[in-house]
Formats: sequence, structure tokens, C-alpha cells
Amino acid sequence: MALSLPTVSDTQDPNPTVTNNAPANGFPVGTTIVIWRATDYSGNHGTAEQKIVIEDKSPPLLVAPSNILAEATGVKTSVSLGTPIVSDLADLSPFVSNDAPLGYAIGNSTVTWKAKDASGNSVTASQTVTIVDTTPPTIVAPADIMINSTGALTSISIGSAVANDRVDPSPLVTNNAPANGFLVGKTTVTWTATDASGNSAKDTQIVAVTNTQPPIPLPGNTTSPDVIPPTIIAPLDVTLEATGLLTQVVLGTPTVTDNEDPAPTVTNDAPSSGFPVGNTIVTWTATDHAGNNATATQKISINKVVAGSCTATSQPPCFDFTPSAVSYTFCSAGCNYNNLQTALNALPAGGGTIKIKNVNNVAGNFNVPSNTIIEFESGARLTITASNPVFNIDNKQNVKILNAYVTTTHAGVKMVDCMSSSWITVDGGKAVLVKGSGSTVMYADSCSDVIFKNFDGRTATRIVDFGTVAGPRDSTCDNVWVYNVRAQDSSIEGIKINHCDNVYIWNNYVQDTADNGIDIGFNLNTDVSHNTVIRGGLPNGVGIHTDQTETALIYNNTFDQSGGSAISVCGANDVTARQNTITNSNSTSIVVIK
Repeated sequence: MALSLPTVSDTQDPNPTVTNNAPANGFPVGTTIVIWRATDYSGNHGTAEQKIVIEDKSPPLLVAPSNILAEATGVKTSVSLGTPIVSDLADLSPFVSNDAPLGYAIGNSTVTWKAKDASGNSVTASQTVTIVDTTPPTIVAPADIMINSTGALTSISIGSAVANDRVDPSPLVTNNAPANGFLVGKTTVTWTATDASGNSAKDTQIVAVTNTQPPIPLPGNTTSPDVIPPTIIAPLDVTLEATGLLTQVVLGTPTVTDNEDPAPTVTNDAPSSGFPVGNTIVTWTATDHAGNNATATQKISINKVVAGSCTATSQPPCFDFTPSAVSYTFCSAGCNYNNLQTALNALPAGGGTIKIKNVNNVAGNFNVPSNTIIEFESGARLTITASNPVFNIDNKQNVKILNAYVTTTHAGVKMVDCMSSSWITVDGGKAVLVKGSGSTVMYADSCSDVIFKNFDGRTATRIVDFGTVAGPRDSTCDNVWVYNVRAQDSSIEGIKINHCDNVYIWNNYVQDTADNGIDIGFNLNTDVSHNTVIRGGLPNGVGIHTDQTETALIYNNTFDQSGGSAISVCGANDVTARQNTITNSNSTSIVVIK
């Protein structure tokens, strides 16, 4: 601070020399005595004192750690809160405290952080810790039971299931056993355990009741009819890994008895060509010579094993990787970084996590490094202000983009632009783009092991565009999944995957496409199952197009109001289409063009 000059006079010297001992670097907090000295040309001097008082009335600056969302590990969950950012003008080390408990119950808890400097000034900031319980209980059903019948309905004590939950000490256990007793045959009892958070788990128990009633008619009595059906117990359920799009399975042999017919006729409805990936229920039927019949069911589960999946039976797979523990936040103001590319560039070689907060207007063109997770927090959104891709993934591995929300008013925006990369996951979120100039929600050229799932994509040239774009197929596009995606309002195809190997298009909803709803041309091994295509291919396209594809399964899809045919098999080989529902097609439901 600048000190005012003292008043100085001398009887002989009109301009005595004036000095003081004020500190050159400034005054500390507290009271400092400044001694002023006036010296005339004869060497005579006089002194005077000035008191300088510096007060610290400004509180420290305190920024609490980011809010935390954690999975419950028990009734109380321990959480690492992180470290707040604290600074003070006068105190280099303000005292920091918080009121955090030892553990957190399910729900939202507010942790109040307090910083206090040496002058007693203090400030607080809050952090929210949210504990959720999304983990289901475990339940083990009682052992299977086989018992002789005591009548038309047999009362049975089926035992009790064992249920445990890491948060709820007493999960609710129920079952669907018939209250009045069990019919002859095999009954599957489903036991359910539900915890206080509504999570549930199931296990099954088989109750088999065999027919021991006296035979009708009795020996020598040909007048009493045979009205009792056989008893049939299906073979055990089968779980196998897929050997292709369709897998042959040895089902086993059911156990069949009948009081009158020593050899009832046994049939089943198993598909002769093999079982697709997923669960299929096989119904076995036993019919005796009197026409009485009984049925039993067997579940066949075919699981696709994919390299890099988190578990051998994940459907679709999840490509798991562990980036470094480095995590930054991005938003326009108040985060670690206000420039998303700067945040991405700051990650170490081992990658890390970028959490996007709030609504941000950005130009896009963000280059994403390997081993990176980009997560949009609740309420976060990127509004793209130029005709650029949003996320460029070029020659990279192990990238996840979670819960993205992207909007724009410019044509030509690609939300994800993947080139020559692998192990890429886009899971959850929404994008509303502008048609024209090749705008695409999920674009991938020569990328392998790619998953696009649980997404709402609307208004684009194409919602999904995968492949070896230059062609022909060269296996650089391999093992790609599009699962549970809404692809709505596209000016060309809704979902286009061409020149790829091992393609899975499952459980998607495609609506209002100006060209083909789903295009799988020039692929090798494609599974298109459980999709809904509404107004696909308007006015002249088709629901599913298979130009030059090799080996495809088109199974259990629903088509309504297709512009042309619902399914077009064009120059393709080894295409199986079955159990599809087609209504209001503007042309032949399925057309085959050699």
C-alpha cells in the first residue's frame, strides 16, 4: 500500500531528507509501526511513528469436491469424498473440515465443507452424496421335487427359498406355486426375492407329479374310457455357446408314462434348422392311444461368446477396460476445464474419465484418445454450433461414450466419427441432428468390436452408418452391435451396416425412413432379430434390404407400412427369414431377386 508523506519543517533546511522503515513487500495482517525519520543538511534528525493496521475480513475461497453417485455396499456405505479446492488471500493453509458421517444410507446426503483462515473468517460449500441400490438380492430356490399324485391336484410342501441382500436384511420372498395343488406333470415354480429398493431376483424349482391312479379301463373292462392323459417330464434345460447364427442342440429325451398306453407318441416343436442366439422354449407333447395329451417345456439358451466381453454370456457384450484413475470435469464455467479438447489432451497415456456437466455450446471436432470414458452427467448436453463431427475416434482403442445428449441446428454433424478403431462403446443418450450433408448419429468406417446401444437417435441423413465404406468387405469392420436403438426420421436409411462381418442388429425401433429401414448389404454373418420397422422405406424402399449379403438370419421382426416389400432378398445367399410379422406392406411382403 502507498503511505502518505509526513509533514516536515526545519528552521534552516527547507527540504530535509525523509525516510521510513516500511516493509518493501507489503504489510502482514496485524499492526506494524512505521518510523519516519527527517534529517537536515546539518545532520540533525527527528523521528515520528505511524501505526499501520491490516485486517483480514475476507473468507477463504472453497470449492467442494464433485457430487458422488455410488452403489450401496450395505446398510451404510463408505465413500471417498475427494479433496476440496481451498485458498485464502492471507492464510496459506486455511483449516478445512466437514461433517461427513462414517457411512451413508440410501438416498441423498449433504456433506458441508468448511474452510476457516487464521483470522477466523470462514466459508462453507456443500457436496451431495447419493447412494443407490440397484443390485438385486440373491435367491436359491428349494430343491426340485418328484412325487406321486394323490388325485387330480396334489398338495405339496415345496420348502423355502434362501434369499440374501447386502442392504435389505429381509427381502420379500414370493412364489407362484398353485394354491390348490399341482397337476400331474412338470410345473415350474418361480421364486422371487424383492428388496426394499425394488430390485428383484428369481430362481426356479421343478415340481414333477407322476400319475399313479388306477388304470382306466381296468383289465378286462373295455367299456370305461381312457380319459387320463400321459405324464411327461421334459429333458433338462440346455445352455450352449453359439456355433453360428443357428446352433444345433441335442435336446435329450423326455420321461413319459401312461396307465393304458405303454408307448405314447412324443413330439416337439424344436426348429430343425437350429436355434438362434437367445432363449427358445421347446414344447414337448405326449399323446396316448385314446388321444389324451400332456405337454412339458424345455428352455434352450444359446449364448454368443465375443472376445472382450465382460462375461461369456453378455448380450450384447460389454467391452471392459480400466483407464487411469485421472478424472476431469468439463463445462462452460465452474469445472476443471472449460475447453473439452484441453481436458481430453490433459489425460495421461493411460487415459481417464471426462465428465461433462451442464448445457454447453461448442463447435465440436473433439479428438478422443484411447482408454477414455466420456460421461454426460444428468442434465448435461452439447449443442453443436458448426457443421463438424462431435467426437473423432481415429485409430484408437477402448473408448466409451455414456449417456450422451447432443443437439445442433447445422446439417452435416456426425455425433461419433469412428475411423479404423476398435473396442468402441456408445451406451445411452439422445441426439437430435439436422438432415443433410451426411449427418449421422453413429458413423464408423473400418471399425471393429463396436457397440451402439440404448440410444434415441432422431432427424439425420442416417441414424447409423457402419461399414468398410470404400468396400469391398475386408474384415476391418467386424463384430458390430446395434441394440435397443431408436432410429427415427432419416432422409436415407435408418440403420445401414454394409461390408461388415458378424453383425448383430437386435431390439431396435426404426421409424419414418426415406430409404430402407435396415440395410445389411454385402455383409457376412448378420443377425437381424426382434426389431420393429414402422414406415420404413417410404416411398419406395423396403423394411430390410439384403443386397449381396452372405448368411443372414431375419427373425421375429415386426413390419408395418413398408414403402415397398417388408424384406428384400436381393442377390443374397443363405438367408433365413422366420417368425416375422408383416402388416400393411405396399408390395410383396417378402421379395426374392436372384
